[in-house]
Amino acid sequence: MSTEVQAKPPNILVYTGTKDTQIEQSKFNLVKEVLQQCLGPDYYTIYQLKHDQVLSQPWAENTALLVVATPDETGDAVSQKFEHFVHEGGRLLSFCPHFNMGLLVVFGKWRQGIVYHPPQGSAKEVDVYVTGLCFASPLQVDKVSTTVKVIGTTKNENRPLIVDACVGSHDGRALLSQAHLEMNPSDDEVRGTEMFTQLKKSNPRRYEVLKDLLTTLGLTCSGGEVAALTPSHLLVVDDTLQNTVVQAISSHLDEKRALRGGQVSLLFVEHPEAATATPEELPVFIGGAVDSFNWQVYRDNLKTRILGKVVLYTEVLPTTMTVLDRLPSCVPEDTGLIAIAHRQTSGRGRGGNVWLSPVGCAMFTLHARIPLQSELGNRLKFIGHITSLAVVESVRTLPGYKDIDLRLKWPNDIYYGESMKIGGVMVTFNTEGNICSALIGCGFNVSNSNPTICINDLVKQHNKLHNTDLPDFTTEELIARAVTIIEEVVQEFQENDSDTFLQRYYNRWIHSKQRVHLDSENGPLATIVGLDYSGFLSVVKEDGEEVSVEPDGNSFDMLKNLITKKTRQ
Repeated sequence: MSTEVQAKPPNILVYTGTKDTQIEQSKFNLVKEVLQQCLGPDYYTIYQLKHDQVLSQPWAENTALLVVATPDETGDAVSQKFEHFVHEGGRLLSFCPHFNMGLLVVFGKWRQGIVYHPPQGSAKEVDVYVTGLCFASPLQVDKVSTTVKVIGTTKNENRPLIVDACVGSHDGRALLSQAHLEMNPSDDEVRGTEMFTQLKKSNPRRYEVLKDLLTTLGLTCSGGEVAALTPSHLLVVDDTLQNTVVQAISSHLDEKRALRGGQVSLLFVEHPEAATATPEELPVFIGGAVDSFNWQVYRDNLKTRILGKVVLYTEVLPTTMTVLDRLPSCVPEDTGLIAIAHRQTSGRGRGGNVWLSPVGCAMFTLHARIPLQSELGNRLKFIGHITSLAVVESVRTLPGYKDIDLRLKWPNDIYYGESMKIGGVMVTFNTEGNICSALIGCGFNVSNSNPTICINDLVKQHNKLHNTDLPDFTTEELIARAVTIIEEVVQEFQENDSDTFLQRYYNRWIHSKQRVHLDSENGPLATIVGLDYSGFLSVVKEDGEEVSVEPDGNSFDMLKNLITKKTRQ
């Protein structure tokens, strides 16, 4: 399907030096904190780009912004990689005194004051850290395809401290600053009283300038606050099941009517307002109406025998992955628990990644019991594959929606086409005797066009291209449909082995005969042939050897065509 829908993945990478030590990690945490305060929640994920990843991993294509924040020399190879990123249309913000995109820098003795000259509005004086360097005046660039202008100067000498460089024919842009706008006044090594006071007074204006620079580079600075956590509602599909579940839970509560968990305790209350939600304690009210969750739509679309029949719904919570810690062991075995959130403040992705979780994103953690002595019990990694397939099928199996281009990217990602992630799955396991207790976390964009793209964007685009009138989806509808298909496919897998599942899976995935690099961006090539018995990827190397591989384990959740060989015992 041809389409005009495009968006850049919301990844911001921060490079803090060549050594990758605890010092660089601390520097990254400081830069990340100030960026989050400027950008606000639900727009971007911020990751550290480590020195050994710069040249070995294909990070550039899916990066909305690269921030260079190190006092050290980056080295020729790294500098060339960063410059190439900008020349190919990338956005870069540098607080590195030695990274200059071909501009000449000179030494000087500058005080902390700078004058910022915004594209619109009057100049602003700001007290901030400076590197002790400035750009040579007049500006001279050794590349014909680069144009620069000064947007920040020293207070008295009017020497260039911040420059705006437009680079190449692909609309690349770099803002190079000899003023350390990313640094907090409390980081001052001198900590002189007068200097500290001046920098503190200027701190609000420092944030204004930094937000302006980020906006110039095309980023969204909302300045929104993180939503307050809310109590949860326990909702059950029928009265008989509710009575059974409530009685079972009540027998496990302590004297404060709390079910103590490893990370989150559930406090059962008589009224939703009876207690305050915290990251460690979640008040739970049994039943009740919830404005942000259409319970009837969910029930109408849920066609399961067990899964998803008992819902722990929370309007705002850190993550659904922690609230079902104790609950599954307190309810009857045929109880299908699911935690659903309207919004998450600390959404989790695979491999330690962040999953942005604004309103409009379908977010749930489903509990399932899998007998270890069963077909799926012997091949547990397929649970994630089944879940990601179910999300795609929840849309594409509906009449009229079969051409909505939702696809599967191994191991557990939901994609629009072949280039843009729209959702993902992560699964944790806990063995209880002969039963595997699986917590299946899933998030996918339904109606949230920001920060990237959502399913309803694709529906609207389909309607425009094909002159159709397909209705938009709701999160309640697609969560219920996905859970229904999960149960259907699990049963099919258990009864008929994996053949039928693999046929459906391969029909939706993006990897058929795809060429990939092993171990590094410049590593040997191999061709994907399918999934092996355990659910790992099976590839054929150039010499004809067939090997199994595992996910690359990267910290960005964005690397393209890069996998790592799986060591077999």
